[in-house]
Amino acid sequence: MRQTLLAWQMIRRQEYGASDWRHLHIIPRGNDKLHTGITSPKLRKENATLESVWKSLLKYPEKYQAIDPCDFLKPIPYTEDTQDWLEYLKRRYWD
Repeated sequence: MRQTLLAWQMIRRQEYGASDWRHLHIIPRGNDKLHTGITSPKLRKENATLESVWKSLLKYPEKYQAIDPCDFLKPIPYTEDTQDWLEYLKRRYWD
């Protein structure tokens, strides 16, 4: 919630020249406990996920997306000047 509110306020105040935002929540696909562990009885529904519940509460649900780290990192090898960063991430998280 804090990240979503921070992004919204930064745009509202035009901090750093930003004019739009997207909140990406990087969650491994296999983390079922986080994806489906809705702790609020009022928000818990059949087949509910963290992403579906959070989007149902937002004024702009299209601004929030839960994404698997592998999917998030897929474009990196095809982007200029990212090889050093990619190697660092591989060493830190996959080696």
